Amino acid sequence: MSRMLSTEGMLFLATENNVRYFRPINPFQRYVISTTVEICENDKWWYYRHSFEEHPDNIKDGNTPIVFAIVDLKAVVKQKNGKTIKPTELLQDNEFYKNWVTIRDNRTT
Repeated sequence: MSRMLSTEGMLFLATENNVRYFRPINPFQRYVISTTVEICENDKWWYYRHSFEEHPDNIKDGNTPIVFAIVDLKAVVKQKNGKTIKPTELLQDNEFYKNWVTIRDNRTT
């Protein structure tokens, strides 16, 4: 797999994107972006959720962070020749993703 990625290359293609805005972020306002990644059991799609939230230093005691926006993204990874690279194939060679990704049950997609 590593050889294929280094010699053939790969393309990350966003196929769906949904952005929900809840509150504006002011100029120079501090915020954090948290990201979660899931893959479906059919081993084709990556699901990313990026959440733009109030910076922890600005949260008053006992309050939950303000959510400014959420971006949901559905993606697929392809070789340059058009063949889909299964998420589990990428996970085999990548410790970063192994620790970050959860596998979603098909019934929830």
